[in-house]
Amino acid sequence: MNKGQLSVEFLVLLAFSLLLAGLVVHLLVKPTQSSKQAMLIGDCQAAAQECAFIHRVNASYDCSFCENQCVYPNSNEEVFSGAVDCCKQGNASAIFIGSTGC
Repeated sequence: MNKGQLSVEFLVLLAFSLLLAGLVVHLLVKPTQSSKQAMLIGDCQAAAQECAFIHRVNASYDCSFCENQCVYPNSNEEVFSGAVDCCKQGNASAIFIGSTGC
């Protein structure tokens, strides 16, 4: 084998390795984004359950903590349209990924 052939083989192996590493990173990052949404939905559901419990004792309580639990922290956008209202009503069963509201 000559030096030219070895350097081409090395470059091909290096390119393949970088491609494979990029694919692995992409596959590891993508589920993290959806799991963040699932965690936020879970927090919103827990807040709705807490609100439902409080409403049994004090029906006029406004459950303002729902405004913090049911929105994306960076944009203050609701997890889905009407998520805060569902939470304030104590309707945890209507809060899920893909929900269209209460």
